[in-house]
Amino acid sequence: MSESRDSGAGLDHKGGKSSGVQPGADEDEDEEEEEEKGKEVSRGGNEGSSTPKDTEEGATKPSGEENAVLPIKKQLQLQHSLSTTSHSQKETDDQLVSKSRDPSDKKANQEEAQAGGAITDDDDDDDDEEEESTEPPGILLFELQLTRSNRLLIPAKESSENFPPLGKDHRPTGAPGMLDLCDDECNDWCFAFLYYKEEDSFMIIDGWDDFANWHHLKSPDVIRFYKPPGDDEYHVQFERRNGEKPPEETPDFRTENFLFPLELTPSDIGYSRLFIPWKQVAIYFTDVRILPLSRVKETMKFTDERSKDWYMDIILYNSDYYMVIEGWVEFVKEHNLEAMNVIKFYKPVQPSHRKHFLIQCERKRCRD
Repeated sequence: MSESRDSGAGLDHKGGKSSGVQPGADEDEDEEEEEEKGKEVSRGGNEGSSTPKDTEEGATKPSGEENAVLPIKKQLQLQHSLSTTSHSQKETDDQLVSKSRDPSDKKANQEEAQAGGAITDDDDDDDDEEEESTEPPGILLFELQLTRSNRLLIPAKESSENFPPLGKDHRPTGAPGMLDLCDDECNDWCFAFLYYKEEDSFMIIDGWDDFANWHHLKSPDVIRFYKPPGDDEYHVQFERRNGEKPPEETPDFRTENFLFPLELTPSDIGYSRLFIPWKQVAIYFTDVRILPLSRVKETMKFTDERSKDWYMDIILYNSDYYMVIEGWVEFVKEHNLEAMNVIKFYKPVQPSHRKHFLIQCERKRCRD
């Protein structure tokens, strides 16, 4: 009994045989059984899991006892078979994914992207074409660089030949003329203008403040005037200049050039006009000569401490006062003037003409 147990336990794992069994028959039977197991495992791997990972875990890891008796050649064949099966399954999955991304669906994808608010390459191309297609609205007549001023002055020398609405026929002073312009936004603007002989220019006397504020124009921006072919209306375009142009000359408020002060009253602030005593005008503004009851307006030029020019209209109110009307309200707002503040008038060192003066604001606390 002991000998049979010892002989049955003495297996040679390298040859797959024992001393008490016929080598040839046992080896053929083992190989046939192992081939059948390999086919079953291969079929189970193809039909079981859908990923290479599941197949390897469920079919390529036989127990330790089976590994011990399985020949090395058969193990390699089995592993190659499972690897081929996993690779084929992966190729099939990739083909399905590529079909779902068919380039023929590009149009449908673009429509979906546009419906969802997405920006496509075609939209970018359209935007570029719109920017590049911007052209002047007509023949360039002339251009002006804006200065620090509450009104626009167009030199008669530049405009009379190139800009018919401001030709020689409008030079005599009198009733204002009307000028119609169209901007880039197709907005129509109507301006009143007069010929300003003191500076030999056409002055826009009404509508310019609204126009400049609407388009955020300031010095030193450039405005260009165009005449479209076959169109009776004139067009304007602008060129933005970065930064504010520094004043060429700072006004010189010299003590020896001081003329007179004027303390503001509540009515000067509240009623949008400034009263100046007749005597002060007669002494210091000698070129302002308005006959009684004529209601004629004279235009004066005042330059403030910021080197901004203010064109203001003055009339004879009665025998005691002159009254500043157009231009005064904007001046008060920009300088935040209040009652009891004082404005001072000076004579410029180099005046533009005989109706040009300097104006200085001085804040003063209200009396208790």
